[in-house]
Amino acid sequence: MLQKSVENAELKLSGFIAEHNLPFRVMEHLPEILKNVFPDSVIAGKITRGRDKTRNIIVKKLAPDADQALSEKLQKCKFSIMLDESTDKSVVKSMAVVVCFWCPQLKRVCDRLLGLVEVPSAIAQIMKGEVDKLLSVRNIPKENCIGFGWDNASVNMGEVTGLKALVKIDNPYVIVVGCVCHSLALCASNASKEIPLEFDEFVRDLYNYIQHSPKRIAAYAEFQGITDTKNHRLLKVCDVRWLSLESVVMQILEQWRALKV
Repeated sequence: MLQKSVENAELKLSGFIAEHNLPFRVMEHLPEILKNVFPDSVIAGKITRGRDKTRNIIVKKLAPDADQALSEKLQKCKFSIMLDESTDKSVVKSMAVVVCFWCPQLKRVCDRLLGLVEVPSAIAQIMKGEVDKLLSVRNIPKENCIGFGWDNASVNMGEVTGLKALVKIDNPYVIVVGCVCHSLALCASNASKEIPLEFDEFVRDLYNYIQHSPKRIAAYAEFQGITDTKNHRLLKVCDVRWLSLESVVMQILEQWRALKV
């Protein structure tokens, strides 16, 4: 009976680590903390799980149970799929498959990772095949998928050979939505062409002049104190996120008195 209680406690601790996305090494110290906090608890004194055992519990016990529960939900409800690909440092391209659905128990829309699939190439036929395979393995009917979302690359949004066209073959009524943030960024980028280039160059040069020099950073902090300006660092424009320019400009306006001095 005591051993069963200890196993349940260790299972709950592992679930806590997974739910809050904590590093496994936390379990190298957490059992000792529990023993000190609850010195009269026999169960706390018997907990010995470390990082390796915690990883095994999450991978072999909790993850399969969570996958099974998610599959059972998707077998009974309508859902949408969101896709994105990324290449890691080892030059392995992976595709994340995220599902979006209404959860009656939580009474809200939920996003869950359905799978992380390794793909040899970001070709529409390959990505479509991997998604179909993932749904088939989990016994999830393709008919329950009513929407797809991904970025606006031609391999995804092509009307003839793109992923959008392949998805429409299975279900012509499926809703396909490109990345709204990407579209807005492109619109803003084109609109910015009406602004003289000197403004963009000034913003970038200002950041490089101050933030790349420890001596100038220290002097700038001194001027912030003199002009009673908030001690904030200058922000850098992100080349792949054009809309970041707004927050950069607002920061410069806030710091203008110190910058002018």
